[in-house]
Amino acid sequence: MAISQAWQAEIQRKADWMQSELTRLNPGTSWVQKKLPGGAIQIVRGNAQDKATPNQSTSQRDKSPANRKAPKADLGAQQTIATAGETVPIVFGKRVSDNGGVWVQPSLVKAGSYFFKGSFLFPISQGEIVSSPAKHRTWVGLRNMAFLADQTITISNIYNSAATLAASPGTCPVLGSGMYCGNETYSYVDAVRQTTGSFTERIEDIDTTYAGTRTVARGSGDTTNTGFYMTVNAIYDNETGNDITAAYNAYFGLPPGLLYLFNGRFDGSFNLIGGGAIGTVQDFIDDPTFGQGYFAPATWPAAIGASGNLTFVWDFDSLDNQLNPSNPATTGTLDGVQYETVRSKYADPASTPTADNSSYADITFLKVVGDIYDPPESGSYPTTTRQISVYYEQGIKVDLYSVGLVSGSYTQGASNQLVDLAMYLFTIYKRVSATDPDVAAPIYTDNMQDIAAFCDEYSLHFNGVISEALNIVEFLSETAPYFLLSFQSNGGQYRFSPLLPLNASQEIDATALTPAATFTESSILPGSFSKTYVAAAEKTDVNAVMLYRQNDPAKIGTQQTVQVRYTGVSLDAPVEQFDLTDFCANRDHAIIYGKHYLARRKYSVHAISFATPLSTAGLAPTDVIKVQRQRITSTGDNRTETEWYQITAINHQTDGTTSIEAAQFPVNGSDEAVISDEVLNGTFTVV
Repeated sequence: MAISQAWQAEIQRKADWMQSELTRLNPGTSWVQKKLPGGAIQIVRGNAQDKATPNQSTSQRDKSPANRKAPKADLGAQQTIATAGETVPIVFGKRVSDNGGVWVQPSLVKAGSYFFKGSFLFPISQGEIVSSPAKHRTWVGLRNMAFLADQTITISNIYNSAATLAASPGTCPVLGSGMYCGNETYSYVDAVRQTTGSFTERIEDIDTTYAGTRTVARGSGDTTNTGFYMTVNAIYDNETGNDITAAYNAYFGLPPGLLYLFNGRFDGSFNLIGGGAIGTVQDFIDDPTFGQGYFAPATWPAAIGASGNLTFVWDFDSLDNQLNPSNPATTGTLDGVQYETVRSKYADPASTPTADNSSYADITFLKVVGDIYDPPESGSYPTTTRQISVYYEQGIKVDLYSVGLVSGSYTQGASNQLVDLAMYLFTIYKRVSATDPDVAAPIYTDNMQDIAAFCDEYSLHFNGVISEALNIVEFLSETAPYFLLSFQSNGGQYRFSPLLPLNASQEIDATALTPAATFTESSILPGSFSKTYVAAAEKTDVNAVMLYRQNDPAKIGTQQTVQVRYTGVSLDAPVEQFDLTDFCANRDHAIIYGKHYLARRKYSVHAISFATPLSTAGLAPTDVIKVQRQRITSTGDNRTETEWYQITAINHQTDGTTSIEAAQFPVNGSDEAVISDEVLNGTFTVV
């Protein structure tokens, strides 16, 4: 029977009172009402809001697709600008046999200008990049840098070790061409002051910085006797919003609407001799003809009660094609005048007081000097650029554990081996040292040459950009299977092991196997054995689709796909997709991973776990074992069942037992691994 509206209202009133009391008695806890059938209301504890971790913002930015440093689909996008706290990427790879290398799309951290040629600084990688950049392998948006209109563009790597900068902390490693260290000195190009309409000029820190300028005329034709006049319509204080025009004019004794000449060319005594030619720079910093150098910080803002952050609004007044009456009028088209400004806390920006430039240590920067700005539209001179894409045939220099010791030490060079990347990551986190024996290696290194030989045999190479902060162990554990490897802890050290048995030549072994250990009823503790079958949905036929990146030096790295399926499997079977684009640049790598995945899916149908008395056989994950058990039934068809397994986990317990988890690893009648044989000789269709 339905309850009356009045009774329902009473229930709601009591529920509201109870919720308020619970909230009062339990500050910080959320309580919510849950409607139950029949009209009852239950008060339950609400889910607490997740607390933000200190580095959550940085982590989310790093993981954002827009912030990844590998090539993105929109190659014509505007250049990304780095933000404070952004993770410096690691460019790791090496081109071998016409395959590999790394394409990078870096963020811009600094920009400057010198005689109206841009200077741009991009952090490419932590560590020292081995390759030098080449213009014909660098793109600005959809334009190849080698074929831009400015053929004087230069491009170079800048790298300084921590030791180098520690020995000379005041040295600016990026100085030159309008580029300076720190935030106290900077150069920039303003928009064009045009000969029509109005122009807004924003000036920062006019009262605390030295400033110098250069100008250049923009337009076409002959403008050597052409200039134009503009008036200051208004001046505003950016911090207060106040109009300080009247106070400014009164301080300098200027009449309202004072005219200012642009593109006027003067002699050494500042006698007007005409206008500036199109493209000719008038240098008011270094040219002794003008002798202005850098203006000292302005004192007048404080005198009129204004800040040093101002906005000037200019209005066009008139155009004069005959500035010097003694010379003929010129007939060219003067679009306007563009200013280049250098601002600094110091009178000599290139010679600053001793500073600490250690933030530049152990990072390879790409410095580009030249006109890479967007192609101008009619009457405009843009100062924006498209996204830089640069190809490096060889990535960072690392200790080559994959090669082994040479005269007692590891050589250095670029590498595409996962084992070298792993050791580099542990090195930069000070967990391992190639030269200091007192730093205990967290990774077992004795088999690294064998692992590298295996990866070389099947083109399992790492060519990519790591562009986010990561947990090393998680990263390697998740990445290793794509290289047919396992990365697990064993005996107090992490260790790489192949997922398939190998022969002495580090090739996949399809011959008869010898088990690492055999377990029988007598060695398995009673009641500890269990078997779990893989769900039926995980055993259906599928098409494996692998995404990888084609790192062709002549083309910006693009994503490719390759599909692998067992011959006979329908093309419209379900699709399982695997993204290998962060590191895979070889089609063969993608194919063999797909074959291994399909073979495992087809032939490894169950897993087991059991306990045994403490094992001293030195077993480790990926070892292949044999399990023999007696099958006793009430019908009398007793028999011995033998299965082969690959260990996935092994733990030694405090009670003196060892627990083992393993996945089925079937063999044929000749004890040859079925999965290994399928990877090498199986019948697959590759599209």
